[in-house]
Amino acid sequence: TQKLIIRACNEKIKILVCRRYATTIRNTVFSTFKEVLGKWGLIPYVKINESDFRIRFENGSEIIFLGLDNEEKLLSLNNIGTIFIEEAYEVPQAIVEQLNLRMRG
Repeated sequence: TQKLIIRACNEKIKILVCRRYATTIRNTVFSTFKEVLGKWGLIPYVKINESDFRIRFENGSEIIFLGLDNEEKLLSLNNIGTIFIEEAYEVPQAIVEQLNLRMRG
């Protein structure tokens, strides 16, 4: 989490953070990112969208949080520079391959 936040602060990048199921995003990775941003005093410098699970930085960087239970959502993603899969062992190989195709940034 810390490494991804530092990267988003230092360069304009679109980061995809995902888990197998969307229902677990809010209470896991999304809350962890918000916690670190708060501890580091960065909350005033980012826009956190609670409804669509996105964090936007002043430099144009964006962190998108996505559950992988709806593969159709992957089709709309583009210019992803980095992908982080939490609990990667839960994600089928076919979905990982689709994620790899989406990483064009």
